Amino acid sequence: MRLAIRRGALAFVAAQALASPGVASAACEGVSIAAPGNAVLNFDPFDELRETLDIDLIVRQRSATPCNLALSAQSMMPGVYREMRGSGNPVRYELRLGSQLLQNDLGSPVVIPGQIQGGNRDTLVRLRFEFPPGVLIPAGQYTDLLSLRAFDASGGTPVSLGIDASFTARLVVPASVRILLDGAITAANGRFGRSMIFLGELSDGAEANATLQIRATSGVRLSVASQNNGTLQHVAIAGDAGAIPYRLLLDGSPIDLRTGPADLRRQLPGGAGRENLRMQISVAPAGAKPAGTYRDVLTVTAEPN
Repeated sequence: MRLAIRRGALAFVAAQALASPGVASAACEGVSIAAPGNAVLNFDPFDELRETLDIDLIVRQRSATPCNLALSAQSMMPGVYREMRGSGNPVRYELRLGSQLLQNDLGSPVVIPGQIQGGNRDTLVRLRFEFPPGVLIPAGQYTDLLSLRAFDASGGTPVSLGIDASFTARLVVPASVRILLDGAITAANGRFGRSMIFLGELSDGAEANATLQIRATSGVRLSVASQNNGTLQHVAIAGDAGAIPYRLLLDGSPIDLRTGPADLRRQLPGGAGRENLRMQISVAPAGAKPAGTYRDVLTVTAEPN
């Protein structure tokens, strides 16, 4: 069994520079903030841990001495949750400054850990975007427009500097698919796992069942190939004398393996998610056959469609 996975990216672009209008007379003066134009996350929709992106803002201020600054951030859609919107359902995420959660409004600043250097020297301030694990997002692009507001925190209580800026966060989800076989015995075999489905001792009408589990962010094209063209072959006897034909059903549909790989296409509800397909193997009356072990190797390949 093989699986095909493609990865994606999360990019942040078009960060605006900030210029101080001189609203506040505090220790932080002439503040400017810029975000890099290309911060990328290789997004794996099958990661079981939290997906994160760290983006470093470049902060400068012109006073001679260091100062303390605070930031607030609001998404394009204000509210309790932050969301990226695009081709599928909105994708929720959290935004953190250091270890602190940034609320989705411009009136709840968080103090930046450490001080901002003086003399217009660069200070890097890290924002972290966190996405929940185990959420299958339909392939496509998703964006959120983030607005930032700067506050002087040198006096303890943050005071707005009257400075706003914005940048666009862009999430690119790849068309990806993963398959697993449940109900079989799996053992490591090089780079891939090999699953064994046992029919037991040969008898007319012998049957075995397994479940093919599909997880995907797009439509899926399944290809099923048989090493012996749909027959169980005796391990020591070649040709028809050592061959037993069998029947394969996948999700109730017969799969013809006699002339080569067979294709099956699936569209998941909502464009992404999980689906279980029942795999059924049965042996027709075979008549008298030599004793021994008979086997076939099925290769199931899944690709985004």
